[in-house]
Amino acid sequence: MRVLFVITGFGFGDSIRSECIINEIIKNKKNKVMILGYDFSYEYFKKKFKILKIQGYKFPDYGLEFKTSEFLIKNVHLPLAWLITIAKNIKEIRKFNPDIVVSDFEPVANLIARKIGKKCISIFGYDIREYSKIRQNPKLRLQAKYIERVYKNSDLVLIPSFNKKKNLGNIIYVNPIIRKYKQKEKKKLMGKLGLKKEPIVVMLGGSNYGMGLAKRIKEFAKEIDENFIFFGGKKALDNKHFRGFNRNYLEYLTVSKGIITLGGMLSLSEGLYFKKPMLVFPIKNHVEQILNSMAVKKYAYVGDEKKLKKCLFNFINNLDKHKKMANNANIKFNGEKEIVEILEKIT
Repeated sequence: MRVLFVITGFGFGDSIRSECIINEIIKNKKNKVMILGYDFSYEYFKKKFKILKIQGYKFPDYGLEFKTSEFLIKNVHLPLAWLITIAKNIKEIRKFNPDIVVSDFEPVANLIARKIGKKCISIFGYDIREYSKIRQNPKLRLQAKYIERVYKNSDLVLIPSFNKKKNLGNIIYVNPIIRKYKQKEKKKLMGKLGLKKEPIVVMLGGSNYGMGLAKRIKEFAKEIDENFIFFGGKKALDNKHFRGFNRNYLEYLTVSKGIITLGGMLSLSEGLYFKKPMLVFPIKNHVEQILNSMAVKKYAYVGDEKKLKKCLFNFINNLDKHKKMANNANIKFNGEKEIVEILEKIT
């Protein structure tokens, strides 16, 4: 099986998710993988796999809100950029001769698949069923219509979900995907990380959306006797508390007493896998993050950024309660195996 992955370069989650799937694919040494990526996905994979650089989305990632109109302005050039991308890379793609094209989540993959006469499989967290349950403001409706159009143009759509559902049309639900991690003894891990006290980790994702939130948490943290350690984002808060993109993140998560995070699927999945109390602040007007936070509401505390201080203190003072909520999550985390089985059936 030869698989072409086209991976968004915005943030960490899609690249890490795709890497989990790719690692499952190449367990069979006969299988081959090639990647198209940009920005973070290009940097993440360039030393690991054959990867071609493409152009992709630009996000106005400041403040804890997805700004639809600014996003459209920043990406007005994208259809032309996609055509240039195809023209530039089509020779290498044809030479690789993939059996199937997998998109996570880059719509240019649909155009490439059509160009070379192959099926396109899209992977994303937007769930049509869950969307129908929420109040649909114009900003969310515009995002939803765009995503649903991409779904319609895909041969198959795979949605990692915290709650297994019956498949719908060309949509198949799979279990969440996480990085494989062999847990170590907590005391030794604390020593390795130089920690004297169990921290509360703050995961900002791979953008700057959460930086304002992080700064406010850092200010309120002065009133709390806790060790906050920040991960993700593109700008450091300081050298003492900020770890940026850190491949040891799961070690810190293992020894933590709780996690504060945005609404990304990967961060939520890893928090639930490790049974950690979670305080979640989804990016406003970001349809996928809103749906993700709805899906984990029975397992995590979904906060309101406008009431940040109140939410933060409530979370810290009730960690045992939120721990019990996380423990109630009976979820399998084997989505990458399910996806590879599906790919093998259709190639």
